[in-house]
Amino acid sequence: MKRKEIIKSYMRLWFWIDIVATFPYSWLIEGVYDNNNASTGSTSSIYNAPKIIRIIRIVRFLRILKLLRLAKLKKILIKLEDYIASNTIASVFVMLRLLSMSFFAAHWLACMWFFIGTQDPELHPITWVTKASIQDASIYEQYITSLYWSFTTIATVGYGDITPITMEEKLFAMLTMMISSGVFAYTLGSIGALLSKQTALEKTYRETFVSVNSYMKKKNLPKDLQYRVRRYLDFIYEKKKKNKIDEKELLLLLSIPLRDEIYAHINAEIISYCKVFDNFDEYFISHLTRAIENDTYAPGDNIFEEGEMSHKIYYIIGGTIEIYHYLTSTSFAKLSSKSYFGEISFFLGTSRCASARCAEFADVLSIERRFFMSFLEKFPEANQKVREIQLKCENGDYSSLEVFCYICEELGHVSLKCKMFIINLDQEAIKEKWLKGKQNKKSLKISTNWTPKFKRKIRSVSPMRYKGFNVIGGPRSSDDLFLEDKCLSSALQNNLELICPSNPCLISTHSTFKDPIVSPKKPRYSLFL
Repeated sequence: MKRKEIIKSYMRLWFWIDIVATFPYSWLIEGVYDNNNASTGSTSSIYNAPKIIRIIRIVRFLRILKLLRLAKLKKILIKLEDYIASNTIASVFVMLRLLSMSFFAAHWLACMWFFIGTQDPELHPITWVTKASIQDASIYEQYITSLYWSFTTIATVGYGDITPITMEEKLFAMLTMMISSGVFAYTLGSIGALLSKQTALEKTYRETFVSVNSYMKKKNLPKDLQYRVRRYLDFIYEKKKKNKIDEKELLLLLSIPLRDEIYAHINAEIISYCKVFDNFDEYFISHLTRAIENDTYAPGDNIFEEGEMSHKIYYIIGGTIEIYHYLTSTSFAKLSSKSYFGEISFFLGTSRCASARCAEFADVLSIERRFFMSFLEKFPEANQKVREIQLKCENGDYSSLEVFCYICEELGHVSLKCKMFIINLDQEAIKEKWLKGKQNKKSLKISTNWTPKFKRKIRSVSPMRYKGFNVIGGPRSSDDLFLEDKCLSSALQNNLELICPSNPCLISTHSTFKDPIVSPKKPRYSLFL
């Protein structure tokens, strides 16, 4: 800033305030007093003494104008507020500023109140000072008594122990009441606004929470889903309590060049987590930072699934993301902050070769491929580098993308193609059978101390010798086969004769048993045609 502009700015306001506050009034009065003594005799000097004393008292009162220089204190405090980054410290600072303003106002009123009470003791022998009996007290006691009256008047309490006596004191008391009512109202209003600002976010959160609970009950959502929604809202609320500022709303207040500089400063380092972007120009990276989006995921949220045609690259700011195989639920890796994933589909435009889900609440930055491709059209050199990377990755070798296997940690292939990851993807029947068995598998816990509640009674069966009438051992007539039903026996005999007229019935015993023992309840028959 130029010196002429500084001088002009100072001459407009603060120069005149400094002159009034720093003018040597005592020197002027001393010079006038010396001239009067030199020009007049002792009698006239004695006659003019009361007038000179009054002038001296007025000059002493004018010293209070030095307090006008404290008006610069507000400007200094505003500059200090620019460097405060904590909301708690800022709130305490604002509270102290309000209290200091109230104290300075009370101090000025107390000084003027005491000055009015000590003027013209000959005309007004009884004032509030004499009534309070502090005319011969120490300066400390006089100041505290005056300040006490000032605070009680500003706070609109007015105990009545100190009251104005003279006309001047009454006029000043009325003027003080008008001033103090504004000061008191401003102070209380500022403190109330400060406290309400602290609880505004909590009030908004409670109203939102009640509305969400009412909506979920009305739609009869599952309890597990309701629990996940509540946890997500709690996380967002705690996040807003820490930040206090919406980044998007803040950046919209700035101009586009300033916004781009902030994006480049904050997000350029995050983009550099992916080593592929080290080959690109800084100017291209600064433009790419405009396309970064911020997302928050809850535990269990699927970011993308295997085979999905999504083309975003993700950078983890906080939380944990799990990379896994969708069909077998095999976990490949768990990524934390300062990690990235999804670069293969981002650069090559292919489908996802693995699945990603959120293990705990995570803040993630992402870049959409279509924005990336639109920037490549404006930067031919960057476009050529991306084409070279795509040509090198055509055979499945991802070394140019700095892709490391999560299982063997070797460069150039993904975990699904790793030799250490054993799964037969060709035989679909075996795979489906294995997956179905895994889903229906139930763990059984066998207790060794188990005792049956009911004891089974063991029946004793008396053995019986193998006798000839229990089986058919030789040629017998059809009447002996079914003794109870003669009609059925004769019908069976006729059928057998039609089938084998020469040898109608060959009956033999089980020769494998030497001495069999059977139950006598029902005889067993063996019929061989």
